[in-house]
Amino acid sequence: MTNHGNMYGPAFTFLGIPACDLDDPATYKGADVIIVGAPIDSGTS
Repeated sequence: MTNHGNMYGPAFTFLGIPACDLDDPATYKGADVIIVGAPIDSGTS
């Protein structure tokens, strides 16, 4: 997945947990939960 970042600076993660790549199962190996969130609206609101 491509990370387009957000309008406030570099990408950030929820609670400092490293981001995973859904195309690379090794990045979420052993995870009990994966949170998929919507990107920040990039200034559309």
